[in-house]
Amino acid sequence: MVLRCFGDIEPRPNVEGRVKLTEEQREQEKANFPCANFTKTTQAIKKITFSFLLDSMNFDYDYLSLDVIQTLINEKGLGSLARKLKEEGLIIQMNANENSCDGQETDLFCIPWIGIKLTDEGFKKVPRVIELVGEYLNMMQDKEIPDDFYEDYLKIEELTFQYADQSDEEYLTQSITQNMDYVEPENLVKKVAHRVPTKKDAKHLKEVLKPYVLSKCRIDIQGQEMPEYIKEHKIDKSKDYETVIPYFETQSTRLDLKSFIGEQTHQKVLSGYYGSYFHYPSKNEFMPDHVTVEELDGDKYTIPVNLSESEDDVIQAYYSQDLVYRIPKACLVANMLFSAKHDPMNRIYFDILQNYLHDEYQAGPGYQAYKASFQSYVDRNDHVGIEFFISGFSSKSCLLYRRALEFIFDCFINPKESTFKRARESRIRNCIKYMNNSDVYMEVAVVGVLYTFTCPVETRKKLLEQQATFEGFK
Repeated sequence: MVLRCFGDIEPRPNVEGRVKLTEEQREQEKANFPCANFTKTTQAIKKITFSFLLDSMNFDYDYLSLDVIQTLINEKGLGSLARKLKEEGLIIQMNANENSCDGQETDLFCIPWIGIKLTDEGFKKVPRVIELVGEYLNMMQDKEIPDDFYEDYLKIEELTFQYADQSDEEYLTQSITQNMDYVEPENLVKKVAHRVPTKKDAKHLKEVLKPYVLSKCRIDIQGQEMPEYIKEHKIDKSKDYETVIPYFETQSTRLDLKSFIGEQTHQKVLSGYYGSYFHYPSKNEFMPDHVTVEELDGDKYTIPVNLSESEDDVIQAYYSQDLVYRIPKACLVANMLFSAKHDPMNRIYFDILQNYLHDEYQAGPGYQAYKASFQSYVDRNDHVGIEFFISGFSSKSCLLYRRALEFIFDCFINPKESTFKRARESRIRNCIKYMNNSDVYMEVAVVGVLYTFTCPVETRKKLLEQQATFEGFK
């Protein structure tokens, strides 16, 4: 039996067997920070990565702090970096994570990073992306993390462990043994190798956060061809690329960051400036406020029962109880039925709608629900129209359902052209990927209430590029 404690756990000092690296090896890696590079790749990617160097890692507390920092950078709601970048149509997606050099077996350091996939527009405006990332990092340096964040973090960790979904023995064993290097063996039984950040960790977290500034990071821009506006800011203009890596067939060159993003912008970001559009998330309304297991109502709901007054009602609701796995959670699936002409153009618009809803839902209630341990999504359903799914703690399931309905209706009433363009661009990229990787057209044959037709991928690409308009989408 494994127990989990959410109090203090001291790190295990001087773990034996960790590889000791020489000062020369350390200095070689440190020489890559800070800098800005453009790398020409063989793949059709448009990406920018911000890397940060954390030396002499304390493998318990520092990784705990990194988890907090990455959670805050990965925010998708109001005030977040991802939301601002997407509002300006600059990015497809963004993710913050870390790589420890040579895994967990060295005493070197950790290299956390922020990876951003750019839109076509974003690839033309890389300096603006760098500026906004720099501003958000300045906000994190300046503002204190709200107390609500620590309270919610602790609450959801306790509840998700206490009322965990079923998992197999292999996963449970692996999750425990991964921490054996960092915690004394007796703590694996007494407390378990897991500690949740609290308010008293704020001071140490600020120390770990110090390298997260534009002046100390490494910036890597990747693309198949270097745009002309980037070539103007190369440090060495005597050759196209200074570094060639034959195995990966990539070439790279150093950039003058100050001139690239503009001297005035560079100075502004380095001075600590950030716009009022950046702030930490407000309190999460989907955090459960109580965990009560509802009493079974006899045999009445052992199978799904239609709760609607009539089978002719516009809304049909079915309910059943779980008689075996008794935990304070609920699962809800809602389907919205549409009627539409059976033609390829409607298929194209529903393809775009799928990406549109996913993008907007994550920027709205979806990410907050995820942090409250909900599994939820809003998606297109080929047979019924739109499907909404939630699974999580019962006390806030109805609230999330209401918020999701409000979100869906708002998307229909007030669609955003910028989100539409991103969704259409994503669908075009998918078509190009299929066309480049296969000589056989991918055919889509759907039989349902929406449409029945077959559409080759090349035709879909042309429809997306030439006929799919925002007015038609609305």
